Amino acid sequence: MSSALFSKKRTEAAAQPSTKVTRTGGVVAGASALPQVNLLPQWVREGRNLRRLKVLLGIAVLAVVLLAVTAWFTAQTMASNAKEALETEQTRTAALLREQSQYAAVPAIKGQITATMAARNLAVAFDVPWLPMTTQLYDTAPDGSTITVVNVTTMTPMQGAPVVADAITRQGVATVLMTAESDDLIDTTEWLKGLAEVPGVVDPVFTTQALGQNAEGDTVYTVEASAQIDASALVFRFTEEEGN
Repeated sequence: MSSALFSKKRTEAAAQPSTKVTRTGGVVAGASALPQVNLLPQWVREGRNLRRLKVLLGIAVLAVVLLAVTAWFTAQTMASNAKEALETEQTRTAALLREQSQYAAVPAIKGQITATMAARNLAVAFDVPWLPMTTQLYDTAPDGSTITVVNVTTMTPMQGAPVVADAITRQGVATVLMTAESDDLIDTTEWLKGLAEVPGVVDPVFTTQALGQNAEGDTVYTVEASAQIDASALVFRFTEEEGN
């Protein structure tokens, strides 16, 4: 009887549907709610960690190699560009030096031109247009008289200004001594006034007057006068040309 009762209970228990427990809150569905223990040996876990470390180290080494290759290619490109730029500049410099050699004599020629111009300017620094000047001086002779002698002493690059007759006479670049002859007494005041009106002539003075005979034996009056030629009479022709 007891055997029959036990068999009935088993049959009823088998007929009842099974209940599946599902929990949430940190426990995987269907998993046991009891604590679990990792029973793997320590050397297995260390092997797994070592494999992961090797993978990370491999990735790091690959990244370093890639970075080094990139840097090498970049350096090679920059070096190639710098070399090309250097070759270009060297070619340009060589061309400029070839062109410069064509004008190597220019500085010497310019120096010669400068020296020649300086010598020319020095030589004509006290150049006075004497032809028109003496013509105007002859025209100042009073009526009835003739200027027979005009003697000019001028300043030169190698010689200073001529000595003036007295302290009140202004120093000029040249001194003119003139001699006039006349059958009658010469009006020296009129003559000196005419000399003072000639451009460039300053401080004309009467020096001597004498009564004598000319080459034909005729009686004549001889008068001498002097005057200074100032810097306003200078031509400065080359200076004006250079200024233009």
